[in-house]
Amino acid sequence: MAVYGRSDEAVERAQELYGWTKHVPVCLEDGSDRVNSKNARWIAASGCKVETRPLKRLVGDSGGKLDALELDDGERVRCDALFLSAALRQSCALA
Repeated sequence: MAVYGRSDEAVERAQELYGWTKHVPVCLEDGSDRVNSKNARWIAASGCKVETRPLKRLVGDSGGKLDALELDDGERVRCDALFLSAALRQSCALA
């Protein structure tokens, strides 16, 4: 499993998934490795890798199964599932 999102939100999602697997790469959408001190301590203690290189594409087979995340420089990070950490806020005035 991997998580893609903004700094602290993505790390917090990885913390939720850590109970399922100890291998949870975190790909930061904004390319920043700045996270709050609490999340930085968790990253260090858990051994989860935070990836700041841009995500280029998702790699999978023709059946739609995810195999890896390809980073901007061509390196691939193996994963079977990608969780998004998206902001939950109203984006228009309609509501």
